[in-house]
Amino acid sequence: MNNGHYRRDLALERGLPTSLDAEQLVLGSILLDDASFDAAAGTLRPDDFSLEKHRRIFQRMVDLRGRGERIDRVTVIEELQRHNPARILRRAELHLQPR
Repeated sequence: MNNGHYRRDLALERGLPTSLDAEQLVLGSILLDDASFDAAAGTLRPDDFSLEKHRRIFQRMVDLRGRGERIDRVTVIEELQRHNPARILRRAELHLQPR
């Protein structure tokens, strides 16, 4: 699938402009430093993300913060698995590729 067409289709589906890079940047920043969650959560809601997997990840971050837990790679993966244990989580879904 052509990535450009995929992005355009997402924008049309949601009716809004999208930036997958910006979404990944927000989620990745929070995973690296959970203090950045507070700034993001003051502006964003899970429904603001164009991809379902990004909405799920951000919602799990909201849940973790709501319980006063730390937001990091391990806790987000555990939270995603807890909410859907049958789903096989891919490292790419969490943007956890080695850098």
